[in-house]
Amino acid sequence: MFDDAHRLDDVRRPLFSELPARQHVKLVLCLRPGPIDQVEVELTDAGFDATQINHPEPLKRLSSEHALELAEAALGTELSERFRLRLRDLSRDCPLLAVLAAELLKTGKLADRDLNDIAEFRIHVFKGLLSEARPVEESFGTTLTRDILRLLALLAPVKVDADFLKIAAQFLGPATQPSHVSDIINAIEQVGLLATTGAGVRVTPDLLSDHLSFTACYDKRGNDTTFVGRVFELFPLNKFPRLIQHVAEAEWQALQVNDSAQSVIEPVWQWFLERFNQNSFHERHEQLKQWANLAHIQPRRTLELAQLSVKLQNAPSPKNTWLVGKDMNSHAHVLSALPSLLKPLAKHQSESVASCLDILWKIGRDRPATFTNEREHPISAIGDIARYDGGRFPAVQREVLAWLQRLFRSNNWHTTENKPAWVLAQLLHPFFSQSIEEQWSTGRTLHWRTIPIHLGNTAEFREGTLKICQTISATHSTPLILATLGVLEHAMRAAQLSGQDPTPEFLSEWHNERLRPWLLPQR
Repeated sequence: MFDDAHRLDDVRRPLFSELPARQHVKLVLCLRPGPIDQVEVELTDAGFDATQINHPEPLKRLSSEHALELAEAALGTELSERFRLRLRDLSRDCPLLAVLAAELLKTGKLADRDLNDIAEFRIHVFKGLLSEARPVEESFGTTLTRDILRLLALLAPVKVDADFLKIAAQFLGPATQPSHVSDIINAIEQVGLLATTGAGVRVTPDLLSDHLSFTACYDKRGNDTTFVGRVFELFPLNKFPRLIQHVAEAEWQALQVNDSAQSVIEPVWQWFLERFNQNSFHERHEQLKQWANLAHIQPRRTLELAQLSVKLQNAPSPKNTWLVGKDMNSHAHVLSALPSLLKPLAKHQSESVASCLDILWKIGRDRPATFTNEREHPISAIGDIARYDGGRFPAVQREVLAWLQRLFRSNNWHTTENKPAWVLAQLLHPFFSQSIEEQWSTGRTLHWRTIPIHLGNTAEFREGTLKICQTISATHSTPLILATLGVLEHAMRAAQLSGQDPTPEFLSEWHNERLRPWLLPQR
């Protein structure tokens, strides 16, 4: 079990490379949705076959009934009747809060009055968690202990070595010695607020770590702090690469409350861009993989980085001379990282869809598709973004369709390195999906299910796609009309559901729908 996989890319890659040959080992990853595409690329690069990768069922918001069950189980019989309803309402967006709050209520660290307002409730929960550090604060001082916790939250995972202790002591003030910092970290670990892994030390639970990162960046009024500015001055970003992600997440959280909140990531961003300009192609590719973890919460900067990647067609020689002349040190290698960078952004930010697709089309239209690269091809990535996901982000599909309608009204979309039939298949077939395939594992059991797509849920997308086919057919170009017929043939295929027999109602609905593409060539 690999928890927090979205945070630990420096652990993921060496771990992944060790596992394909160990057929008896099953790896279960727990991660946030944004970096899923990037992690999947890392798995295939490491040697996993695509059929070995099972996509999990996305965690959904708890229903009122399930949230109540969780609150009751966490509170126990003595407190359940008194607190279960309020705890249910306060924790539905974050179920972990119910578990943490219940423990604090049992120990008297959370009072009845603390449950009246959700913002105040969260503050009191975090205060309750931090109360575990009280013995450390009594021995070493509250300010020093809290500053070290915030520092570790921002930089984690941290290798607590001599270099770190020296810089941390300098950061905390002239009266602080490296040995003093080490003693405090050991004391915090003993009270259970730090976890140590092969990657280093980090604050636990993650919810508290996120809270400490945020308070290190912003004060109660939403203004940036001098704390994070001093961190940037003293701690080298190339030695603490996770600092970028933690600061970006804090800024994203601040912008959800106040869209005019000050930017705390801008100094890091400028450093990142300067390094990108100075790096070799191979190093730029690695930077793009690093940024992919936070692409969906930094849309403007992600698009700027993608555009810069396309623009910079020259680069300094790599520090490792064996890379000179290799495919891994080429502009094409840099561009190959862009689909994994842009897909999570487009899938989560509908206002960024058109810009993402413009870039993917630009780098994909003249790139030949082969059997080995078709799955990662930029044009295939556009189709992945277009794929219906059960209605979680219908605005994304609408933006993709609008972009495609503009593309196919142009006269030169088909003058590419790939055959029009292939291009149309990648871009238009996803709109005619009849089901959603999901796979996940529990223990040693592999589960899969096919969810039928209700005809009405995707009607607007199929209608728009048929209009695109009409637009293409109106050119009276024989090769383009033949390519369009391939799309219509796909749209008319028999209704079927993988692993189950479709109901008569499902077959009847899709049977009538299949007639519409058949009539189109006759109009």
